[in-house]
Formats: sequence, structure tokens, C-alpha cells
Amino acid sequence: LDPVPARVEVALSRGVVVSGRLTQRGGREGVEGAELTLLQDGERRSALSDANGDFEIEGAALGPARLGVRHASFSIVSREVEISPSDREGRAVPLDAIELTEPGIAAGTVFDPRGQPVRGARVGVGLVPAFVPAGAKLPGFVQTDERGRFELHGLEPGWLTLSAYAAGVGRGSLDDVSIESG
Repeated sequence: LDPVPARVEVALSRGVVVSGRLTQRGGREGVEGAELTLLQDGERRSALSDANGDFEIEGAALGPARLGVRHASFSIVSREVEISPSDREGRAVPLDAIELTEPGIAAGTVFDPRGQPVRGARVGVGLVPAFVPAGAKLPGFVQTDERGRFELHGLEPGWLTLSAYAAGVGRGSLDDVSIESG
């Protein structure tokens, strides 16, 4: 093994406050009570939007991050954001407003290669994990019923890839599924 140096220097920088606004109805109204999660370099920071839809997340670093937004009445939003310094010490340039929309629903049936419905398959947007810890409920995924049917709620409108996984059966996906509000 390489020898450990006698001294290690670590430079820390102060975190900044990231702010923004969640809106609906073309930006005319704020959205209260949305859960925001900022993921950056393996760290997670959270906040709730206030009565005007405004939010602040403290302790973020400058640079790229992923911002997730959840609210029971709106579609789930996930965006790549860039946190840039502002003229005000300790604050970042405010993020662009995020317009929340009415969620869409995807419903269907999962079949095996022989055309038989698959009971208990995990279904979700993107890649569905093959392993889930016992008793864990993953947000964004559902299981098929005894007839292989599923319903995914809270989807962001647009073009998505849906996939399914069932132990002993395999994995499958469907690209370019169009999701519309409502």
C-alpha cells in the first residue's frame, strides 16, 4: 500500500441557498406543499414549497444537480439544474420557475413470452430494478395484479419508456409511450 501522508488538507466551501418557485395554470398560481429533493454528489437536501409556491434549499454546492418535485395533485417532475453563484453572498442564482401539470396515467397488462399474464411483475418508468429489499416500497413502481394488470399514476406528460421485471420470467420494455395530462 502507498504510505499515508502525514498531513491531508481539505478545502471546504460554504453551501449556497437555492431558491425557486413552483407554479400551475400557466404560472398564475403558486403550488403549496410540494416536496422538493435536490440530489448532488451523493447528498440529498429537501424542502417544501410555501403558500406562494416558493422554496429554498440550504447547503447546496455550485454545479450540476438533479431536482425532483412531488405533489399528490400533480405529475412528478425531475430536472437537471445548474447551480450558479449570484451577486448575493451565500445565495445561488434563482432557478427558473417550474410549471406543474395534471398527471397522466399509464395502464396495461404484462405478458410473458407465451402470451400469459404475469402476476407480481414490477412496472415503472425507465429501468425497473431486479432487486428490492424485503418490505421496501419504491415510489414510482407498481406490481401487477393476478391478471397481470397495472396502473401507474402521477406520470409527467410526454414520451416515456415503461418497463417490467418479474423474477423467473424476465424483463421487458415498451418505448415511446405517450402520456397526456388527465
